Amino acid sequence: MEKLNSPLFIKSIIQEDNKHFSITWNDGKKSVYHLADLQYHCPCTKCRDREIREKEKSLSCHYIKNVGNYAIQILFTKGCSRGIYTYAYLRNFDSC
Repeated sequence: MEKLNSPLFIKSIIQEDNKHFSITWNDGKKSVYHLADLQYHCPCTKCRDREIREKEKSLSCHYIKNVGNYAIQILFTKGCSRGIYTYAYLRNFDSC
């Protein structure tokens, strides 16, 4: 796990295409995320308790919104949108 010396925050979020977005972090690192991978690893209680999950490859999203100054929430076009993705979770998530 990566250890940061300063508080973690998002400098920018960019839609790369219909299935990917990127985050540029305050330290300059850029991370690219595949929406289907994030939803498949949804951190909400209901999804974590599910034994069988299916990855929806054609998934896109309506929008991404900030949750305070520590996380984002993604409104996917289908499936679960309850997950709160903390900055620490996203920073350590290896999607692409």
